[in-house]
Amino acid sequence: PPLETFVHGDLSTTIAFVCACLAVLVAGFNISKHLVNYNDPKLQKSIVRILLMVPFYAVLSFISFALPTMHVVLDSIRDCFEAFVVYVFLHLMLMYCGGENECLSEIMQNPGSIKHIWPLNYCLPEIGLTSRFLRTCKQGTLQFVIIKPVMATLNLILLASNKSENSAWVITQSVVY
Repeated sequence: PPLETFVHGDLSTTIAFVCACLAVLVAGFNISKHLVNYNDPKLQKSIVRILLMVPFYAVLSFISFALPTMHVVLDSIRDCFEAFVVYVFLHLMLMYCGGENECLSEIMQNPGSIKHIWPLNYCLPEIGLTSRFLRTCKQGTLQFVIIKPVMATLNLILLASNKSENSAWVITQSVVY
C-alpha cells in the first residue's frame, strides 16, 4: 500500500530528521537564553530541565523511527526521563507559588474551587482547593514518577526474556499507562 511505502521510505525518514533537528534547534535556543540570562536559579533550573525534554524526545523519537527494532528500549529510556520531567514540573509549579509552605498557607487563608471543563461541569462537583488537593497532586505525581520507570524496566526485562507479547502484560501496561 502507498502509506506503508511512505512510512518506511526515505522521504518520511528525511522529514522526521528535519523535524527532530528543528525541535533541537528551537529548544537549544530557548535553553541557551535561559542560561545566558540566569537571573532566578531556583525557577530557571527547573525550566531548563523541562526544556531538555524537547531535544531528548526529538532525538530518541527519530532514532526509534529510523531503527524500529530499538523502539522499545528507547521508549523505556524516554519514559524514565518523562517521569523525571513530570516531577520537575510539579516542583516548578510549587516554586512559582513561593514554595510548598507558602502555597499551603495561601490555600488555608483563601480556599477556593475550580470547575470542571464542559460537559463534566454538569455531572461532577467543583474541585476544592485545599491542602488535601495539593497532597493529592503530590501523591499522584510521585506515584507516576515511581511507577513509570518501574514499568519501563519490567518491559525491558520481559522483552529480553521474549515474554513482552504476553496478553496479561499488554493489558497491565495499558491500564497503568
